[in-house]
Parts: sequence; C-alpha cells; structure tokens
Amino acid sequence: MTINLINSDSYQLAQEPCFHEEDRELLLHAPDRELMEIVMKYGKNSLRVSSLHLAVIHQDLVAVECLLKAGAKVTQEILEVANRLENIELLYVLQEMHPSPNQYRCSVVKSESILKTTYALESDQGDAYVTKGRFGGNYELRNKDLNIEAIGKVRLGSRGQEPTWDKSIDLYDLNDVQLGLFVEESIHTKDAMVSFYDDGGEKLAFAYYEEGNQEILLVASNNYAKVIARIVYENSNWKVSVYQGQNITLRAMQLFVILAIEALRF
Repeated sequence: MTINLINSDSYQLAQEPCFHEEDRELLLHAPDRELMEIVMKYGKNSLRVSSLHLAVIHQDLVAVECLLKAGAKVTQEILEVANRLENIELLYVLQEMHPSPNQYRCSVVKSESILKTTYALESDQGDAYVTKGRFGGNYELRNKDLNIEAIGKVRLGSRGQEPTWDKSIDLYDLNDVQLGLFVEESIHTKDAMVSFYDDGGEKLAFAYYEEGNQEILLVASNNYAKVIARIVYENSNWKVSVYQGQNITLRAMQLFVILAIEALRF
C-alpha cells in the first residue's frame, strides 16, 4: 500500500533543490556538526518542505529529535504525515517534545477519606475532581469550584469491586443528557481494557496498559497507532498528556483517564 505523504495541493516542485526558510535559520545558528549534517541531508529538497518534514517522512527519529531540540516547528501537515505513517514512537517524539498549544495536560493525585475516594486533576488549564464512594456508587465530575458538571452512573449488575472487572458507566450532564458510555472489562489485569462509546453507541477509543513502557495508552478504536492520550506514573501520582480529542469532550476525557487508572490497577 502506498501512503501519500505530500499534499499535491500544498506543495510544488521547485526548479532546483533549495533550502526551506526555516532550515536557513537553523544552519545560521547550528550549535554542532550533527545538526548541520541533518539539515544538509534533508533541508535541500525539491519539495520546498522543511528538513523536519522530510525527516518525519523518512521516519528518522534521531534527526527528528535533533531538529526539535534546535527549534524546528511542528506544523499540522507534519502531524498528519506522522499519523498516516502510524508510527507510535514517531508521534510520541513529536507530541512530547513539541506539544500543541491546546494540548491538555494534568497531574492526577488520589486521596481517600472514610466515605469517598477523590482524584484531583491538577492542570494549568483549570483543576477538576472526580469523586466516588469508597464502597461503590456513582462517579461525580466537579470543576475547580467543586460544582458538579457530570455524573458517571454505574449500571446495576456491574461488578466493580471484584478482581474480575465487568462494569458499565453511563456519563450524563446535569440535564440528564447522556454524553457517552464507558465499559471496563477483563479477566486478568494485564488484559484489561476500558472502552468509550459516544451517545450514539459508536466506539471511539479504548485504553490499555502498555507493559513495555509501563504506561497507559488511550488510542483510537479505528486506528490503534493513533495515540489520543498517555498516562505515566511517577513521583506518587499520574502524569497525563492528551494529544487529540477524537471527538471526546474534555469532561468525558477526564473521567476516561480516571477509569483507566482504576481499571488497569496502575
């Protein structure tokens, strides 16, 4: 299968290979020989694209990391190329080293009292809280002022207190309009999966534990290489990076993160 990595409407072949304007700047301020060699290798081309764009097409992770550290810009076209290549490692480098301005990040801190468990989602974009009863019950999503914004209602018959998970949670707003459905299921912890369905019943994403990197990945259901969010445990709490919404609202994503942390015993 051939993957079209250059949009013919956006790029025109030059008469002669030439350097992209960004690469000229990188060459002028190149701090070392490695960066200069990378720019010379990828920068001079007939497509009039940057060296970073071409390095992504060639899936050259070393070059991509070096260019990003030097200040190369990640455009929407470059992200689209990486998504079409379905290279998780490449997407991770692009998204972690050069997060988009609207990317949601937070730290999750868990606390427990006699009657309830609280997950604080601490973010520069505004804190949020997910609470539930210590012995079962529904989930409540609250904003920074502790006002309830959505409720995750656990369906009757769901088993959420046993080692074997089989639980369904309907997400509703305060007007009792359904926003989506979460389904947790597994026989063994390592095989656990949390899926999210929209209000029309379409499966949009699921979460699973990536044992090799010791992290939770939320991926698109129609493209397992498309990472929507990543959860990493460090310094006694969870670090969350949400890269792309996949048509999942922020409220649903916040509860999605908490359910993934709980269900995957992470």
